[in-house]
Order: sequence, then C-alpha cells, then structure tokens
Amino acid sequence: MKSSIYTYPWDLADEGLDAALDNIQHVAGLDDVALATSYHTATYFLPHNPKRKLYYGEDGMTLFQADPARYESTAIRPRVSEVVDSPDYLQRQAERIRERGLSLTAWIVYAYDHYLARTYPDLAQQDALGNRHLSHLCVGAPDVRQYFLTLTEDILERLNPDAVHLESLNFLPFGHGFSNPKVLTPITPWCSFLMGLCMCDHCIEVASADGLDGEALRSDVARYLNAELPKLPSQAEAVQQVTPTRLAAAFGGQLRAFLEVRSGIASSLFEDVVRTIRSHGDIAVQADHLDQDDELALGLSVERVAPLIDRSVTGPNPEEIKPMKRRLTTGAKMIVQVSPSAFGSSNALSDTLTACIRGGAGGFAFYNYGLMRVDHLRWLGQAKGLWKE
Repeated sequence: MKSSIYTYPWDLADEGLDAALDNIQHVAGLDDVALATSYHTATYFLPHNPKRKLYYGEDGMTLFQADPARYESTAIRPRVSEVVDSPDYLQRQAERIRERGLSLTAWIVYAYDHYLARTYPDLAQQDALGNRHLSHLCVGAPDVRQYFLTLTEDILERLNPDAVHLESLNFLPFGHGFSNPKVLTPITPWCSFLMGLCMCDHCIEVASADGLDGEALRSDVARYLNAELPKLPSQAEAVQQVTPTRLAAAFGGQLRAFLEVRSGIASSLFEDVVRTIRSHGDIAVQADHLDQDDELALGLSVERVAPLIDRSVTGPNPEEIKPMKRRLTTGAKMIVQVSPSAFGSSNALSDTLTACIRGGAGGFAFYNYGLMRVDHLRWLGQAKGLWKE
C-alpha cells in the first residue's frame, strides 16, 4: 500500500536533507515523497523547521532553476523561487530521495498562480463582467496551455519522478484564491457559479468556433449579473443550488452548450499533459478525485479524465471511499489524503486510518511534512503497520 507525504523542498533544505528524510522514512515509516515543484501563495507555520517557524511564501513560483530560454514558445516565463539557491537545488533533493530507496512524486501546481495571473493579466480567467481573476490563469489561453506542457516536460526531465500529482490543471471557481476576502454580503450559488465561468476572449473564440454565439452569451450573462448582484437575495435564492434543470434552461440553452465547450477546453489540456507524462515512461498520474460537480466547477469531464488517473486522491471519509472507488477505472488506486495534525491523539489518527482501509483505501498521502509537528510523524510511525502489512 502506497504511503506518501506532501513536502516543500525548503523544509528538506532547512532541516538538512538526510535528517528530514530520516524523519520521513524511519520515524514516520513512509515510502514516497510528494515534492512540490511549482506552488501558489501561502503563509506557512513550520513548527519543526530549525531556520524559520513562519514563512511568508511567494505568490507563485517554480522550485527549481528554470531556464527561461526553454519557454520561448510561450509568452510566459516562470518565476524561480527565492529559496532556490543553486542550479541543481531540486534535482539534488530528488536524487537523494531515490538513493534512500524512497519513491518520488513530482507535485505540480498549474493554473492557481497569483504571480503569473498578475504578470500576464490577459491570460488570466475573466468573468462575463470583464473582471480579471488575478489568482489563476485561463486554461483555454494558447500561451497558458503551451506553458503548462513545457513546465511538465521540464520537471519530468529534471527529476525523473515515479509519479506526478496534478493540481489545478483546470478552470477554478469564483472566490478561489481571494486574498483576505471582503465579501460581507451573500452572493447566491447561481451568481457565484456564473461569476466563476471564464468568458475571456480565448474561451469565447473557442465557443464561437463551435457554433455558439459566444459574444451574445457573454453579454446576456453580464446583463443578468449586473441586474442581480446589487439585490439582496431572498432566503430561497440564497440556498438554491445549481441544478441540471436550471442549467438546461438558462440563457436559451446557450449556457449548457457553453459548459460543454468549456469542458472540452480543460479536458483536452489535461489529456495533453497526461500524454506528455506517459511519453516519459512508466509514470503514475495522480490527481484529486473528480465527481459530477467538478464538471461544472472545474470544467473537467469525468468521463474523459477519470480513465487517465492511476491514483485518485480524496479526503478521510470512510463512508465515501467505496462509492468513489466504483467510479474509478479498473486498477486505479483510491488514495486518502490525511492531515495528522487535525487529530488530537495517535489513537484517533490510527482509528481513522483503519476505517479508511476497511472502506477501500489503496494508500495514504499525508499533508504536510513541514506543517506538522514531530509528534505527528511519530504517530504515523506507530500506525505504519497499517500500510506496511
């Protein structure tokens, strides 16, 4: 059974690579390191980091010394993190992980990137009202798509990983990545959904090429939002969810057709990235679990994407694992992501892990090495018999 831990490379470097890997391998009893290779904005409390207990991270970064010349086929240039102190910073960590007999998962964050969205605002998602959502890139923009393919190639060639974890390789919903949000009045689920739809020129152009009147739909959605957003929602509107019936009827049926185009945009990029990964050998593809709601929020077709995933990651709810597992392609593993620091004792953690195994878990991915205390690593070591049997 696979047992992995998500890890930021600065924690390994600050603690000392072998000391940190000793903790992962011998104290916690884990066999895989999911190493962040590109990442989004965050502020980190690092309880056992000897150099910094608090780290105000950058608002988007690659965690390796990317060569800008490699990215000349796209307008986007990667931002190299301040923590990268040598050309072989990340490669050195990857090599040592493998030398220790651990497997390596390259953890790649794609569209969720404040820095790139602000640096290239014409490539960020844009709602029908013309607002650029400056925390994430539009996966329909040709330059963005080429950048993601090049980024994937770059990481694969540098690290030669055993697996790749794909994060935010899709559209992102309204509100995702808001910084210290000042949203003090309710927005209905329906308006939030519409505000989260990217209707930038790239997406409208693809929709129009598919036979829709994309410009007219964008205008209709904008007119609706301008009329509805100033109003105080009724109690019924405040709880009314986005339903297939409402989607089918909205905007003369054009919205439903647009969502199908949007699904094709995101799903085809996901397929292209997976094709790139497969071309580098026997590398497992890992991604967060998808269900029908994700088709709307993220623009990914479950039917197209699910068969491409070797490991599907979900939360630690034992009751949900088997129903989710039935939707996976034959042979795919259901990996349960668990934050040990969310538990009050080693027994509580062990009980949850046991219940997840009974529910059909095919492995665990623990979050996150630098964000937990050493006691939590010890708790994992006490429970390692569950995945090492």
